[in-house]
Amino acid sequence: MDEKKKQKAKKKLLKNVVSLNDNLDFCKDVGFLDSGESLYNQLVSLEQEIHGSEDPIKLEEFSYLAKNVESQLEFFLDNLGHNTSSLDWPMFSDEE
Repeated sequence: MDEKKKQKAKKKLLKNVVSLNDNLDFCKDVGFLDSGESLYNQLVSLEQEIHGSEDPIKLEEFSYLAKNVESQLEFFLDNLGHNTSSLDWPMFSDEE
């Protein structure tokens, strides 16, 4: 993956993590229990790790972790009858 594509994908990943944090705040407002602030702490940690990483393999791992959080929040919102739409996730491999 060339540097320009990697930086663009990294920026998109960071944007998605910030969006997930906003979604988490909304979910908590409507009753979601984030026991021990675990999801919040995971998102903050992910954001810091993403900022500090240039390795496409690590960035792909961080993307996978963020998608897991997204799934948990979507499941909660779906059960409340809220419509959700999945985020558009970047690829960090050369396969596109």
